[in-house]
Amino acid sequence: MTQRLLTVLFLTTLWLSLVSHLRHLRMSSRFVLLNQKTTKNSKNTFHHWINKMQALVLNANYQPLGTQNGLRAIMKLHLKGLQDGRVATLEYYDREIKFEKDSFFVPAVFHKLNGYVNISPKSCPSKSSILRRDGMKCQYCLTKLSNNGATIDHVKPVSFFKKKSYANTWDNMVACCHPCNSFKSNRTPDQAGMKLRSVPDKPFSMVVPNADSAPMEWRKYL
Repeated sequence: MTQRLLTVLFLTTLWLSLVSHLRHLRMSSRFVLLNQKTTKNSKNTFHHWINKMQALVLNANYQPLGTQNGLRAIMKLHLKGLQDGRVATLEYYDREIKFEKDSFFVPAVFHKLNGYVNISPKSCPSKSSILRRDGMKCQYCLTKLSNNGATIDHVKPVSFFKKKSYANTWDNMVACCHPCNSFKSNRTPDQAGMKLRSVPDKPFSMVVPNADSAPMEWRKYL
């Protein structure tokens, strides 16, 4: 009992220390990213990095369940897992954060140990999930798409189906730029003389539809 209490006190102290340092990050120059060259923009780069940091969370069966966003939330989940044993940290990023005399690596992948979470998949994919699966690139000309310039093309036109909902499937929807979508119009790729650069299909994970764009530490779990 005494040993457990000491462990809890140690983890609590460590967490409070980390939170205190992160709160004063903008006013401090003591924080550095190891393995990263110091430049005049390094401070802005570091702020951007900790705000955009994500960790992958795996279900009990190792299927991607979601993401933990922000360095503070990631470290809180990591320390909570050490304390109650409900979450295990499987991977760490190859970047180390150092302040004063302490340093630590940031967790990249968590594994949920306290039971399986049942996920009911959506029958109809959303525009954003199609764009993420296709890496924000037109699947006919490979043009990089912006949020405003992106459209969704039905490989087999909606007019070919009895109901529009029948056309809204993973294997019949692709990311497309406005020029290609206008040129293809109400035709199939063969009829329009166009070629799909990849075969559309349902991604293994809805959390990370495009595994190629995921961090290296995540990929073996996708």
